[in-house]
Amino acid sequence: MENMNGSVTVGNIMDQKTQTNVGATPKKKIRLPPYAGLKPAIRERHRILSPLAIATLVLIGFLAAAAFVTDLYIYSHRVLAPALVAKTPADLFFSVTTATNRYRDPLKRFSIAQPPGWTARFGGTNDDFDAKLEGPDRLELYIVVADAPGETIANLKKTFADTEQETSRMTHIEDAQFQGRPAIRRYCRMDINALRSLDFLVGDTSFHLMAMIPREHFESHSPVVDALMETIQPAKN
Repeated sequence: MENMNGSVTVGNIMDQKTQTNVGATPKKKIRLPPYAGLKPAIRERHRILSPLAIATLVLIGFLAAAAFVTDLYIYSHRVLAPALVAKTPADLFFSVTTATNRYRDPLKRFSIAQPPGWTARFGGTNDDFDAKLEGPDRLELYIVVADAPGETIANLKKTFADTEQETSRMTHIEDAQFQGRPAIRRYCRMDINALRSLDFLVGDTSFHLMAMIPREHFESHSPVVDALMETIQPAKN
């Protein structure tokens, strides 16, 4: 979800962005969406992409698919700095599952555990995510939330399958149950990193969670990011 100059992008997906200032009520910035199939998303994901990426995203035309495909393009060649803190997978898993502190979305759409040693922040005006959590061993989790009236898991799954054919990139689409509702999990190993994502719907709201894991830690650290995803609590409709 980051472009080559370091900013995160999800492609041509439009949003309604809110900035929060200390002591002030968040102000909303609304832009009309250029894509079809969904009503305006909460956030705008519009960046200058390569012609190949633009063509791919136009063909996709859906929020979660565009998010994951852009993730693949960006992270496939991203060079990461060495990990500053090394912890065992067991330590990381324990810190996630016992965390008492929570990050709370300023727009009150969700909350998620913020384990010790993890930082969390709300996406700024120029960011294309609603929340970003960064942890030890270069673990990162991005959360994107959007309005998706009429969307279904079955339709998302078909879109993801079409995306695999368009991009020739295997994302290992898996049906899943997440907090008692149908969901879709995907993962993809690349040269340096691996991506692991979760997509689910709560009423007319779509949630896209994407974790970045150093490739060499994919097997050992996947349970850590999965456990962190499990702590998300969407707001009740």
